[in-house]
Amino acid sequence: MWRTTEHMFRTRRDRAASWICAVLLASLLAVPACTLPEKFELPTPASEPATEGEGVLLAGFDLVDITPPPGFGLFGYGPEGKRAVGYRTRLQVRALVLEDGDGQRIAFAVVDLGVMSTLVHRRVAQQVFEATDSAIGADRLILSATHTHSGPGHYLSAWTLNDFGSGVAGYDPEFVDWLTDGIADAVITAYNGRRPAKAAWAIDTVWGHTRNRSLQAYALNGGVPAFPLPPCPFSGNDSLCKVNPRWAMLRVDVRDSAGAFRPAGTLSIFAIHGTGFPSGSNVYDADIHGVVARTLESRLGGIHLFANGTQGDVSPNWPFETRCDPPTIRPTRRPGGPRTPAPKDDWHDAPEHLAACVSAAKAYVEDVGAALAGRAGQIYENLESELAPDVSIARAYETVDLTTDEAREAGLCESGETGTAAVAGGPDGLTRFAGFKLFGLIPLGLDPGGSGIDSSRTDCQGPKRSTFLPQSRMFGSFAFSEYAQFAVVRVGDVLIGTVPGEVTTEAGLRMLAVMQAERPDGVPAENLTILGLANGDLRYITTPEEYGAQLYEGGSNLYGPQTAVVIAERLRALTASLSSDTSDSGSRAQVDSILVRPGDPESHWPDSGPRPDRLRIDGRPICRGDTVIVRWFDAPAGSMVPASGPVLEFARERDGVRADDGDIDTEVRGRGMRRKGYLWEARWTPPDGIKPGDQFSLTLLRWEGPPRVRIRCD
Repeated sequence: MWRTTEHMFRTRRDRAASWICAVLLASLLAVPACTLPEKFELPTPASEPATEGEGVLLAGFDLVDITPPPGFGLFGYGPEGKRAVGYRTRLQVRALVLEDGDGQRIAFAVVDLGVMSTLVHRRVAQQVFEATDSAIGADRLILSATHTHSGPGHYLSAWTLNDFGSGVAGYDPEFVDWLTDGIADAVITAYNGRRPAKAAWAIDTVWGHTRNRSLQAYALNGGVPAFPLPPCPFSGNDSLCKVNPRWAMLRVDVRDSAGAFRPAGTLSIFAIHGTGFPSGSNVYDADIHGVVARTLESRLGGIHLFANGTQGDVSPNWPFETRCDPPTIRPTRRPGGPRTPAPKDDWHDAPEHLAACVSAAKAYVEDVGAALAGRAGQIYENLESELAPDVSIARAYETVDLTTDEAREAGLCESGETGTAAVAGGPDGLTRFAGFKLFGLIPLGLDPGGSGIDSSRTDCQGPKRSTFLPQSRMFGSFAFSEYAQFAVVRVGDVLIGTVPGEVTTEAGLRMLAVMQAERPDGVPAENLTILGLANGDLRYITTPEEYGAQLYEGGSNLYGPQTAVVIAERLRALTASLSSDTSDSGSRAQVDSILVRPGDPESHWPDSGPRPDRLRIDGRPICRGDTVIVRWFDAPAGSMVPASGPVLEFARERDGVRADDGDIDTEVRGRGMRRKGYLWEARWTPPDGIKPGDQFSLTLLRWEGPPRVRIRCD
């Protein structure tokens, strides 16, 4: 009933937002959903105990492109997430597999997605488990998302996130199959490519590129941080200082065929929201993390995994002009007459404003990505003398059912629930509902600034102001993820706690403090870090004090004020279970059953088909300002992308400067089917601009020849 009503409003696009109307109707009727999507069980691949190793550290890396075709909704900005019309930088998954001398293994994969999905993690784990003869299962696989908001949705474990995480709703099982295959392929190839290796850790500080976006909530924590941080160089600037600046890097070199050790790549963990690009962007992009990884790979060679840390309240230090305003309600303009009904009001963007803020964001992402890569390069170089072959590995892992009586006793609320502050959007991207008034008169508390507090509420979720009625009455069970996976991994002398959500700075420091107290022998007190957005998605995880403020982060905390406390206790217990000798008997590996309701299947995969018989250019290639633009007819979207390598390459003839379609200075956009074929557009903005008389060429690599298009800028 509820879902049918919601889709009715979605197609009408009436004055009030579709899902607010649907939620209000369900609330007034006080009925639960009667047609909840089907639930199903995920696989439970548990690794076999480690066998005798080869006596030395082994390591393997791989990188796989996972850029989908245009047409999927961009996940992360809620209703402001546009339908992707193309891509700027390609989305990728980078994998690292490590095996110590005793045969203990761990696999990391960092994926250019908004969040990680338990559904995807378990599906990938099953494939890896089968391909590695049970050596790596769910308990030895860490999948984390970079948190780009310019990646696709439709793959989450909870139907609410698939329906409301983007302006394009729905769960797409075909896309999940393809995404799962790509991630699994990267991990399996890395496993099969293991070679003798040396590795070393460094934990350094990187200040000035991140800021705490929620100081009002952070200030409620009081006192000094639970886990000591280095002194901040920006005295008096709380925004830049109240963050975790620690950059943890594992450098890995592998032995080549000649017996020499060569740089192979890194795993880095650093807290920064993947939101350099604003909600106005309508193309796939790997954002800041993608620029950092690509820059390191270009400068240093190898494959560089750049994972996210405790970034729940930590934004990039972006300038104001990089943010796009949400759409506003105004009349729809169309030709009319004396008998033509007046058009309905609808949501409208300002195209020139969107173009300006996205352009400013692109320049910022390039700059901050290059700066972070430069700092990472310094950390990398300093590790060369520290590399060693005797790195030990251990892990402790568990599956937690968040709905049990034990979870209630620990302090979690009975079911997940979002607050009105979450609906308004975060500081990195307000939604159209911020300050929304029903019928233009009745405030609904949809405000990120603290009006989400309901001081009269005394149940477990208090003081969260719920969206109308408690969501368990409207949605029933399985509205959000009701299972979580946690792990503590030891690699050498560093402990990594993995958390399936966006952890705020202080919540993460408290987790590190309890892990520190239980750390195994040989792990220095400062050598701990939290890897967020890993193996699932519980949304935001705040301290109880921050929860009480009910700003965006607290309103997005699903299971109540004690969530971070409960998670810290799980990490403490897992840390305590790790023995100093890295044997399987000294760690926990509890791979239990997980049930999910991702939603009713809804395909967003575009049509595929052959390319035209011959290459046709649409119009004349042009130079507009500092950008070269070419349009041509080619195969439909589903046949062009995904692609295992570059689709096209630009070149400037006077100096040989080149860029392919994975570079941040290029964009590829689908314009849809025409009589002559599917129309594509490629744009290139050279870093140092265009001079009069410049000549360029566009090489279309997927055509035999390959054909080249000449462009002259007069």
